[in-house]
Amino acid sequence: LDARVCECCATDAAVVAGGAIVVYRDRSDDEIRDIRLVRAEGKGWSEPILVAEDGWLIHGCPVNGPAVAADSSVVAVGWFTAADHRPRVQAALSLDQGASFAAPVVIDEERPVGRVDLAIDSEGMTWVLWMSHGGFIELQSLTPSGELGKRSRVGRATATRAAGFPRLIATDDRLIIVW
Repeated sequence: LDARVCECCATDAAVVAGGAIVVYRDRSDDEIRDIRLVRAEGKGWSEPILVAEDGWLIHGCPVNGPAVAADSSVVAVGWFTAADHRPRVQAALSLDQGASFAAPVVIDEERPVGRVDLAIDSEGMTWVLWMSHGGFIELQSLTPSGELGKRSRVGRATATRAAGFPRLIATDDRLIIVW
């Protein structure tokens, strides 16, 4: 779908009206890494769409790919970046099924580890899950208009790669988090 995907970063996919979308960390010839999206269209895939231009120059794989969630009206993408030597977790929302995105919202900029996941609940609230500094598992709500809600610390794991990635799903009436 794209010849320059960052090979070590995970990709993610979601179902939207008319098909599926895949998000991933793109990689330029100059090792600039931004978050992109492709969409299943008819008999093939769209050209890559830029979700956000971080401009992260890194000569090794960060092993920290994006996550996507979608419902009938919102597509949410969350990711870690350390562009400009400022580690942070960000999320961007789309109200047109991933055709375009609002400017990213900074979720955490206090030296997070990343490893982002997200889910959208039955009321349209986006929930962002990630590992913060020290290996804490954090949860942040984000309204469809991009306003931050309450942030909660839900657990702790080691911050090493062996800890893996925390995961989140939304059911009809609750969030389920595993790590």
